[in-house]
Amino acid sequence: MGRLVEGWRSHLVKAAALVETSIDFVEEDVGNFDDMILAELLAVHSQLETEIAGQAARERVQSGFEIALIGSVNAGKSTLLNALAGREAAITSDIAGTTRDVIELRMDIGGYAVTLLDTAGLRETAEEIESIGIARGQKRAATTDFNIILCDGPGIPPPVDANPLDIVTFSKADKYAVAGGVSGITGVGLDDLLNQITQRLSKLTARDGLSVRHRHLVAMQSAKAALDSAIEKLRDQGYIAELVAADIRQAMTALDSLIGKVDVEDLLGDIFASFCIGK
Repeated sequence: MGRLVEGWRSHLVKAAALVETSIDFVEEDVGNFDDMILAELLAVHSQLETEIAGQAARERVQSGFEIALIGSVNAGKSTLLNALAGREAAITSDIAGTTRDVIELRMDIGGYAVTLLDTAGLRETAEEIESIGIARGQKRAATTDFNIILCDGPGIPPPVDANPLDIVTFSKADKYAVAGGVSGITGVGLDDLLNQITQRLSKLTARDGLSVRHRHLVAMQSAKAALDSAIEKLRDQGYIAELVAADIRQAMTALDSLIGKVDVEDLLGDIFASFCIGK
């Protein structure tokens, strides 16, 4: 972590020095440094994004992941939930709309803490309680890590658009003489489904971050926001250099807890080491 933030410090000092040079020594005709400044900031910005994503992954491992079961009414969501749980965690019935609210089941999948969400079946309905249940399920599914989307049969399109990490399969595979799918009654396809879930969870945790404290995350997010602003200004023709310098200083201040204080001596040292100025 120390080596990482020291690299950030070096890039930010270099960028700040180039900006200050263009402001304070404009009469020296030292040239245009826009591309160089942008390159320094983008280097830090990219690494900050990676580290922030890694920190989020670490926190997710600690708090647990959420996966929703999505499908039309009577798609077999509750039966599949019970099969994965190994017990009757949800009421199952041939009556459409049995599941009215989101049912949560916490379990271990591949060594990861996972909360499975059984949501109300998707359909148009005028029944108020069922309509509320469907809306709640859709709201929860929109915030999960990924979802298991059950189609009504092989070759039938999913009832909702799938995200890249979502698992799309068909349920009640015991009723079809084709390969694939999953059945909560016979257990067909359960092992494959669990393997797919584990692979996705592994992918989500592959970018585990180096930082370990919440204040580190807050500092990095603040620095990234400041760099977002500086980069946007640099890409705009006719930008005001003083405003870019202010953004870089704000990023430095945000990272003080990680990289130590960056003061005027750092900037002047880099300026005079790089240019023949004031000699």
